[in-house]
Amino acid sequence: MRPFKREQRPFAAVALVAYLWGALTLIAQPNVIVIICDDLNDSIEGMGGHAQAHTPNIDLLTERGVRFTNAHCNAPICGPSRASIWSGLLPSTSGYYGKDQQNNNWRNFPKLSDAITLMEHFKANGYNVWGSGKIFHNGHSDNSVFTINPDSDPDGPADYEFGPFPWDGVTFFGTSNRRDGSQHPSMPAGINGYYSSFARLSDVPTVGAHTGWSTKTADFNYVSPSNRDLMPDEITAQWVGTKLSQTHNQPFLIIAGMNRPHAPFYAPDEFFELFEDANGNNLVQLPPYLENDLDDVPDILKPYSGGINDYKTAGNGNNEWWKKLVQAYLACVAYVDAQVGKIITDLDASAYANNTIVIFTSDHGYHLGEKDHKSKTTAWEETTRVPFVVYAPGVTPANQECSVPISLVDLYPTLNALCSLPADPNGGAVKNNIALDGNDLTPLLANPTSGQWEGPRVSLSHLNSLVSIAAHTESPWALNHHSVRSTDHHYILASDDSEELYDHTNDPNEWANQASNSAYAAIKADLKLQLFHALGFKNSQSVVSNGDFESGTTNWTNFGPVTLTSNAANTYKGSASILVSDRTSGTWNGIKQNMLAVLEPGKTYHFSAWVKLANAASDVLRLNIKQVIDSNSPQCINLGSVNATNTDFSLVEGDYTVPTSGTINELELTLFGSAIGVNFYVDHVRSFEYKTPFIVTSMVTDNQDGSISINWNAELGVSYRLEETQDLAGSWTVLQSAISADKTSMSWLLSEQPTGPRAFWRVVKN
Repeated sequence: MRPFKREQRPFAAVALVAYLWGALTLIAQPNVIVIICDDLNDSIEGMGGHAQAHTPNIDLLTERGVRFTNAHCNAPICGPSRASIWSGLLPSTSGYYGKDQQNNNWRNFPKLSDAITLMEHFKANGYNVWGSGKIFHNGHSDNSVFTINPDSDPDGPADYEFGPFPWDGVTFFGTSNRRDGSQHPSMPAGINGYYSSFARLSDVPTVGAHTGWSTKTADFNYVSPSNRDLMPDEITAQWVGTKLSQTHNQPFLIIAGMNRPHAPFYAPDEFFELFEDANGNNLVQLPPYLENDLDDVPDILKPYSGGINDYKTAGNGNNEWWKKLVQAYLACVAYVDAQVGKIITDLDASAYANNTIVIFTSDHGYHLGEKDHKSKTTAWEETTRVPFVVYAPGVTPANQECSVPISLVDLYPTLNALCSLPADPNGGAVKNNIALDGNDLTPLLANPTSGQWEGPRVSLSHLNSLVSIAAHTESPWALNHHSVRSTDHHYILASDDSEELYDHTNDPNEWANQASNSAYAAIKADLKLQLFHALGFKNSQSVVSNGDFESGTTNWTNFGPVTLTSNAANTYKGSASILVSDRTSGTWNGIKQNMLAVLEPGKTYHFSAWVKLANAASDVLRLNIKQVIDSNSPQCINLGSVNATNTDFSLVEGDYTVPTSGTINELELTLFGSAIGVNFYVDHVRSFEYKTPFIVTSMVTDNQDGSISINWNAELGVSYRLEETQDLAGSWTVLQSAISADKTSMSWLLSEQPTGPRAFWRVVKN
């Protein structure tokens, strides 16, 4: 077969967008400005968050386009969230979730090391790509993705720091010349630390022998509100204006990273004054709060809450400093809004006003006392929900809202569609061949109230486990916690299978966990299934029988001469585990379950178990599949191993694909230790089948005109994807991720590429 390359002939929703751009695209490809804030929750006008939020400029942008009121981050912590946004890959794909990983550079994770970022994709397709401010996580920048390294941009973009901040005049980070910020001296006793501080700029600090504000590398001048240096976000907004005042012969992508409202909460006085009366009294309302709100939260998720009690009791008590905290946060939000206003004003005055897409969002939300929590990194609504506003001239109708659940990972494929860029940036022999995880939002941009698009019915968020793992190591999905948000409900599944379910129609503050309420059983089951689908699994029910050992040793037998004992004293979840003891001979002794009647040939399964040692400080435990094919000798397939301890349960996990050739006579799941005499506990053993492609019968026709057609019988309205490979034994690249069938006989054209590699194609039902 001759090699071919695909033509840019999109179907359905993509075609609609191409039509809507119409004459605009004949003039020039659209420019793009992405404004991304740090730690901004739903405290903007029109989001239903804090009632006193003051964001008239963001509201003005919203009036021009579409506000997504049910948008969520994919990881409620800076590093993983930003890596996910810019790579288009979910944490469950990359293995980059958070906690200790937050300190690991995202580029050192295997699936992210060569992932083509949004910026690189635009740069490779003819765009100038510029950035200023906080774009990647602090210290994790990859400036190679920009056309001009921000450090050498002649227009002088801002850094990613949270300054200005107090400094004692002598303390630096290690041996570097970077100044180490201090706590503000105006903070009361009981509230300690650099990030816990807040103040208006007129409250010039004195720390030790040093008086004045500082940045990482120099003093920050402050004499009066009208005589001071610009803060980093102000410099970024000014820098965007400079770019817009220039003449460009290529389309551009500008990323404006706002440091605020990330802590510490320092802002000019006028933004604090928005929330005071004429006498300077704080008029801020506290967020909705429920005493004992955590009583119905699973134990494994309670440690994620904390930090607000110090503010409730500080100073004179009576929530005085809690109110000041909320005021400072809202002041920083209003300060960011002013920068958005400057960018919009400069865009309107530029030559690019009618051909520039503007997107406003945040990397994740932030708690201000809800769930007894201050900060981020929870699975609850206040940290997963983010603002997401899109203004695309000629595409978005004015002043529209969309309540369909979407997530930040949808940004990348949406901009690809709006700017007519290839949908598969990672495709090709020298790339990682990982398809983008998000979905194109353009159908919702064109018709926000229809609810019709190719994306899922839920958005998926990931919360990192508190278990430490090795540096730059992919974290297993089973170790972490996950949640999905539908239009009306929020479902959270922890790593130990404990659950939360909130009904947002009747409980927008997430005060009543309905996970154990039988009236919500059907809703919970559906959301759990949607969550597992989003993680790549076929179903949400484990194929391991009695994997939590609540029925004792039922379905489990000895693997060698050992004793299996039901145990209630050491469990990962529930009321029982199994103690594997009397391992007196053979390192292969342990526990097993017959899986022959359960596992299907050709299917791939994920297995996991939690283990803990009983009579040793440390030992390696292994998870295996014992298989016997035809009359061959038994094979033990090592799925995974873990260096277990006697202090905490550890996860051991791995994948297994059932052979398709020969007669399978034995399939046993086994767990055993490496050292004779070491006893161990086993709990929460699970296995889930991965989703497999629903490959549709298709026919390739040579049109004898330098093109071929891929044809298949389709179901109207059903979504399909077209995939390509150069090696049938290798991986498949997604050429088009969402082809919506507008007729029962579909056809996709590809044009000849005489010097290209041999290619094979398939059509897959989404």
